[in-house]
Amino acid sequence: MSVEFHLPDLAEGMIEAEIVSWKVAVGDVVTLDQPIVEVMSDKATVEIPAPAAGTISALNYKVGDMAEVGAVLFVIESGAGATPVTPPSAENQAPHTHGNGASATTTALSPASLSSATSSPSTASGRPQVVDASGTRTRVFATPAVRR
Repeated sequence: MSVEFHLPDLAEGMIEAEIVSWKVAVGDVVTLDQPIVEVMSDKATVEIPAPAAGTISALNYKVGDMAEVGAVLFVIESGAGATPVTPPSAENQAPHTHGNGASATTTALSPASLSSATSSPSTASGRPQVVDASGTRTRVFATPAVRR
């Protein structure tokens, strides 16, 4: 099965982008999210990752060429010769359904990783560091909606 990758609209008002560099060549086997091409618009330079695993069968532009939004940049053949993409293990993933019926997955954290991620700053002796931040500020740094 062929997967054609069309140049997305990366910035507001973008109509074309220049091909800065190719990270792969025709015939290369790529994995999901592997960087494929670097493009530059008038606002940003962005690396575009592979939308699927497979073998690069076509690169439709050369370095320095201008590609219009919506044009096919490259084609990936996903099938024979493609590297398999293994899904995350089920014990680390918990399905979650949003109110709109769409489902998403969230990564479960172990108690040890949760406590280390939420621990407060400490000194070299292992004791918590106490910081008094109440005395010097006179202005609240928040948006008007939050201040109300």
